[in-house]
Amino acid sequence: MRDTIFTLYPRLYPLHNLLPDEGYPLFEEDEFDDLAPVLIPRWLKCSAEVIDSEGIYLLDDGTLMWLYIGRCVKQSVIKDLMGLAAG
Repeated sequence: MRDTIFTLYPRLYPLHNLLPDEGYPLFEEDEFDDLAPVLIPRWLKCSAEVIDSEGIYLLDDGTLMWLYIGRCVKQSVIKDLMGLAAG
Protein backbone atom coordinates (compact mmCIF):
# COMPACT_ATOMS: atom_id res chain seq x y z
CA MET A 1 0.00 0.00 0.00
CA ARG A 2 2.80 2.45 0.90
CA ASP A 3 4.47 2.01 -2.49
CA THR A 4 1.18 2.74 -4.22
CA ILE A 5 0.70 5.97 -2.28
CA PHE A 6 4.12 7.30 -3.35
CA THR A 7 3.42 6.29 -6.95
CA LEU A 8 0.21 8.33 -6.92
CA TYR A 9 1.58 11.14 -4.72
CA PRO A 10 5.36 11.31 -5.25
CA ARG A 11 7.59 13.32 -2.95
CA LEU A 12 9.23 16.39 -4.47
CA TYR A 13 12.41 17.59 -2.77
CA PRO A 14 13.67 21.10 -3.62
CA LEU A 15 17.46 20.91 -3.94
CA HIS A 16 18.19 24.48 -4.99
CA ASN A 17 17.54 25.97 -1.54
CA LEU A 18 18.96 23.37 0.84
CA LEU A 19 19.74 24.38 4.39
CA PRO A 20 23.44 24.05 5.34
CA ASP A 21 23.03 20.64 7.08
CA GLU A 22 20.61 19.06 4.61
CA GLY A 23 22.01 16.33 2.38
CA TYR A 24 24.82 15.41 4.78
CA PRO A 25 25.15 12.55 7.30
CA LEU A 26 23.84 13.34 10.77
CA PHE A 27 26.91 11.67 12.34
CA GLU A 28 30.56 11.35 11.48
CA GLU A 29 30.92 8.86 8.64
CA ASP A 30 33.36 6.59 10.54
CA GLU A 31 30.70 5.88 13.17
CA PHE A 32 28.33 4.13 10.76
CA ASP A 33 30.40 3.73 7.60
CA ASP A 34 28.16 4.36 4.58
CA LEU A 35 24.94 3.74 6.52
CA ALA A 36 24.82 7.04 8.40
CA PRO A 37 21.35 8.64 8.27
CA VAL A 38 21.17 11.77 6.13
CA LEU A 39 19.18 14.90 6.89
CA ILE A 40 16.81 15.28 3.94
CA PRO A 41 15.00 18.46 2.96
CA ARG A 42 11.30 18.85 3.65
CA TRP A 43 9.32 17.52 0.70
CA LEU A 44 6.62 19.35 -1.21
CA LYS A 45 3.35 18.18 -2.71
CA CYS A 46 4.08 17.47 -6.35
CA SER A 47 2.15 20.03 -8.38
CA ALA A 48 2.87 22.60 -11.06
CA GLU A 49 2.20 25.43 -8.59
CA VAL A 50 5.25 24.62 -6.45
CA ILE A 51 7.76 24.16 -9.28
CA ASP A 52 9.96 27.17 -9.97
CA SER A 53 11.71 27.45 -13.36
CA GLU A 54 14.85 28.53 -11.44
CA GLY A 55 14.73 25.44 -9.20
CA ILE A 56 16.23 21.95 -9.09
CA TYR A 57 14.05 19.17 -7.69
CA LEU A 58 14.34 15.47 -6.89
CA LEU A 59 11.11 13.54 -7.52
CA ASP A 60 10.81 10.25 -5.60
CA ASP A 61 7.93 7.90 -6.39
CA GLY A 62 9.21 5.06 -4.21
CA THR A 63 10.60 3.13 -7.18
CA LEU A 64 12.45 5.69 -9.30
CA MET A 65 14.02 9.06 -8.65
CA TRP A 66 13.95 11.83 -11.25
CA LEU A 67 16.06 14.96 -11.27
CA TYR A 68 14.27 18.02 -12.66
CA ILE A 69 16.40 21.04 -13.54
CA GLY A 70 14.35 24.13 -14.39
CA ARG A 71 15.10 25.87 -17.65
CA CYS A 72 16.09 29.13 -15.92
CA VAL A 73 18.46 27.68 -13.29
CA LYS A 74 21.53 29.86 -12.87
CA GLN A 75 24.86 28.26 -13.72
CA SER A 76 26.16 29.13 -10.26
CA VAL A 77 23.38 27.05 -8.63
CA ILE A 78 24.22 24.02 -10.78
CA LYS A 79 27.92 24.39 -10.00
CA ASP A 80 27.31 24.82 -6.25
CA LEU A 81 24.90 21.89 -6.04
CA MET A 82 26.57 19.42 -8.37
CA GLY A 83 30.11 20.66 -8.85
CA LEU A 84 29.52 20.94 -12.60
CA ALA A 85 29.61 23.77 -15.07
CA ALA A 86 26.40 24.20 -17.06
CA GLY A 87 26.88 23.90 -20.77
